[in-house]
Amino acid sequence: MSNKIKLDDKVIKDHISDWSYKTKDPQGNPIIKQKGNRSYTPFNVPKNSRLKGFNLCERKDKNGERTGKDFCVHYKFNGVSKYHMFGRFKPGIYGIKQAQDDLIEISKKHTDEDLKWVRDPNITKKEKRTKATLDQIEESQKKTLGEVIEVVCIKDFPKIDSEGTLTAKSITDRARYSIGYNWRVKHLVYHNDEDGNGRVSFKANTRTRTNAPDDWRDL
Repeated sequence: MSNKIKLDDKVIKDHISDWSYKTKDPQGNPIIKQKGNRSYTPFNVPKNSRLKGFNLCERKDKNGERTGKDFCVHYKFNGVSKYHMFGRFKPGIYGIKQAQDDLIEISKKHTDEDLKWVRDPNITKKEKRTKATLDQIEESQKKTLGEVIEVVCIKDFPKIDSEGTLTAKSITDRARYSIGYNWRVKHLVYHNDEDGNGRVSFKANTRTRTNAPDDWRDL
């Protein structure tokens, strides 16, 4: 297990996660292996407090480059070990104080008096996203077709029945049908992030000599 780190923004900012771990091969010999695209480091917190399980998660992309640090909690629900992400570390904006406050609130809503997890915060998060999507759909019914298409684009083509967005290929197909086969789609670049969610960025169109749009509204 990684060494525990202090509840301090400067320590978090300078922290470099351990991307290796000790294990044994089939013959029982000790070996060192490398972690995948996430490395978890526990914070030094009291065992019997609402901060129990408080961790820092550092991510890497497919090229091995570190992409950010997230606050999360490690917990067990129905005997299954899980992690719940609840905030991205942003120095001066979202740090250890804000993360502690959020984790305490999450713990209050999902654990009993003995700090046993009786509700799954990941399910709660998914339910909130589903409700937000349904609210967007309800609101979109009051809009014109063009306005609905604009909302879908700005929201990065979200899935209706699950978390995240469509894949890059699905977004490509839908963009062509919804936006049309015109010069606008020539400004779009499609790719997937490390979680498999489709993302759209913008580029200049050398043929029409138009600059890259700043965002969907500019497009």
